[in-house]
Amino acid sequence: MEIVVERSLERGADGAAIGQFLDTASRVSRQGLPVKPVLDRIEQGLSKQVPFERIHTASVRLADGLAKAKPLVDGLLRSGLPDGPRGTRDAAIESVARAGEQSISDDTLRATGEKVRGQGRTLQQFDQAVRSLALLVGSGMPTEAAARLVQTGIERGFTERDYAGLERSVSDMVRQGRSMDDIVRAAERDMLDRRGAGEGPAGGTRDFGGGRERGGRGR
Repeated sequence: MEIVVERSLERGADGAAIGQFLDTASRVSRQGLPVKPVLDRIEQGLSKQVPFERIHTASVRLADGLAKAKPLVDGLLRSGLPDGPRGTRDAAIESVARAGEQSISDDTLRATGEKVRGQGRTLQQFDQAVRSLALLVGSGMPTEAAARLVQTGIERGFTERDYAGLERSVSDMVRQGRSMDDIVRAAERDMLDRRGAGEGPAGGTRDFGGGRERGGRGR
């Protein structure tokens, strides 16, 4: 939290504003939630010269989203979805919270988790699928269409690189000014034409977008 205090002082924040930032982060920590996303949001707001009150509002909204996401993720784990490497649960909670900020419903997210579990995959694959779902919706794709694409990806054993390629392909088509209906149809064709992990003799995957790795968090 020291970096938040340092950046706040550099921006000329008073004690009340700094106290709000630290109170939000402390509340998240006490709830056993990942605190880094909240600290990152505060730091990014400070770096971008966002007014203090707007930073506070945005960080509280994310904190509330994390609290709402925790029972959904824990419920999937209790239902038999295998956990992943250390830190996967926190990553999944963050991804679900960010998806909620895109107005993606709990029902859609829970159905995504059940699909992952039904395919014998893990919480790590759920995290990847939810991140892709949120990015597709954020690009302007209707939630129902984005969820359908992601569920197909789950069935086809998409890797993080596969999802990243799908996201880039959709982003490129959006920049080209293509209609969203056309974009969805093109993405569905691409997905149905490819071989997912374990589907072909070599078990390989084809990257949609040339092999560049997916971007990190903090969006």
